[in-house]
Amino acid sequence: MKPGGGATPFFSTLVLKMKLVDSLQEKQFRAELSRGHHSLFHEETGARLLAFLKEKFGQLKTAYVLQWIPEQGEDICTILVNDDVIAELEVPRIDPAGEPLMLRTTTMAEYAKRLTKIDQIKLAVALDLARTDLAQ
Repeated sequence: MKPGGGATPFFSTLVLKMKLVDSLQEKQFRAELSRGHHSLFHEETGARLLAFLKEKFGQLKTAYVLQWIPEQGEDICTILVNDDVIAELEVPRIDPAGEPLMLRTTTMAEYAKRLTKIDQIKLAVALDLARTDLAQ
């Protein structure tokens, strides 16, 4: 049972505990997620978004970009924060000084409900990377 008394859906529990097998797909996701993490934490292009995340999630220790969708005037991105929160943000593209906008946060279990199998694997890889970061 999760806090609050409700049962965690079976499939989302599986995602959270999915055993990774070091497949080619997992390696590709690991490389993609690692590049995004590096950009967020070590490059000027990620500084604005990182500052916003640190402001909103004071205990931010690690983050991985799960999805980045370009729109006309902004990008919509989904980010794993530490290993327990999914944040969906709108990041302005037209105004480089514009502050990102938090669209919503959700739990891992709620987010996992709407994922395809391939996206579940990507989330499992991101969780593995985040937990490795947090253990250091």
